[in-house]
Amino acid sequence: MANRKLVSSQFDLKWRDGLRGLILAVGTPVLYAVQELIPGWEIDPILKIAVSALVAYLLKNFFEPTKIIEVNPNESKIETVKNSEI
Repeated sequence: MANRKLVSSQFDLKWRDGLRGLILAVGTPVLYAVQELIPGWEIDPILKIAVSALVAYLLKNFFEPTKIIEVNPNESKIETVKNSEI
């Protein structure tokens, strides 16, 4: 198989994480405001917030890079990934 690369470590934030958070933070209220402008779209505000958050979350995941995850690696692979440069 191709070389595997650790994409993200636990408790490690990168600039892309901030960008994805920004997409959620800005996208949710913007999408809510757009829903308020739709005539005849009279649903509970909680549902509008949920729809806005869902769409913003899906947009965030659309821009997320590909991840390579290996399920149940053996100890030597774990040590190799820990010691490799990321």
